[in-house]
Amino acid sequence: MKKISLLFIIIPAIAWGWTVGGITIRFPSSFNISTYAIGDYSHTVGCDCKDIPRTIGHKDRFVGQITNSINEKYPNIVVSHVRDRVDASATVNSFLNENTDDSEIVFFSGHGNSMQSLAFYDRVQNFGIGTKRFGGRTRWVFLDACMFLNVNKEDRLNADLSVNENLDDNKKAVVASMFNGVHAILGHYASTSGASIRKHWYSTARWRTDDQFNYFAQYFIKDGNELWDLYMSAIKKVYKNFSENSAVGYVNPIKGFRPAIAYVRANINGKEIDTSQEKFENMYDAPITSYNQVRIKAVAFGSPEYY
Repeated sequence: MKKISLLFIIIPAIAWGWTVGGITIRFPSSFNISTYAIGDYSHTVGCDCKDIPRTIGHKDRFVGQITNSINEKYPNIVVSHVRDRVDASATVNSFLNENTDDSEIVFFSGHGNSMQSLAFYDRVQNFGIGTKRFGGRTRWVFLDACMFLNVNKEDRLNADLSVNENLDDNKKAVVASMFNGVHAILGHYASTSGASIRKHWYSTARWRTDDQFNYFAQYFIKDGNELWDLYMSAIKKVYKNFSENSAVGYVNPIKGFRPAIAYVRANINGKEIDTSQEKFENMYDAPITSYNQVRIKAVAFGSPEYY
């Protein structure tokens, strides 16, 4: 296999950092977030999609929690929500052609499927090799959508992804082509949905699927945990809230979750780096453009559904 190397793009005067084990760790002085959220699917061509009431709430909670957590722990970093596309402004053209490479985080919330399509306000976009590539300043992409990262064959969607015969090479190639410097793409291997449920029979307090973003921001930014472990933990906690900690007598609308991550392993100054283990406090403020392969992990909580 061809020897790999890592290309660092460093812009003086916009970052501060230090060196650990021969690797330069840098924090940007500015941190940008781009979001695309669709709740109204009444205009979408090519999709008999139901409206999703909680997508906008998911987006708002995600941005709010990330912003507040960075502001509290790293007050020198200026966080900006540079692109906030909702419903009519969250079109295929905006997602594909806007310069999301100017943002450390890109977040999508809406319908998706195992054929690697995302549904926008105007139409459904099927992703092929090179349809959308993430790089530049983008470190992490979040796809709050059903099954987009499921690279299993269509008749084996719930099968073990560690078994090669269950996987679709074309799907794997599409996901791999999205990596143009981005460190990791997080999403779901099964169906997912937004919901809420009463916490107690005697009060109006509710658990919400939005809560995952509170947990994520806490674990990632404030606690400094590893990306994949904390992403799993945040979603597992939401599942337990619904399945074990909700009010007696209320039906749990969540059957299960199967969070997933696509990530890379790279060699930086002779040190092997696994981006699924990346920490916010140890982020590499540079695109990773040389690596052996894109890898995918997924784990199931409860009884996830696939549709």
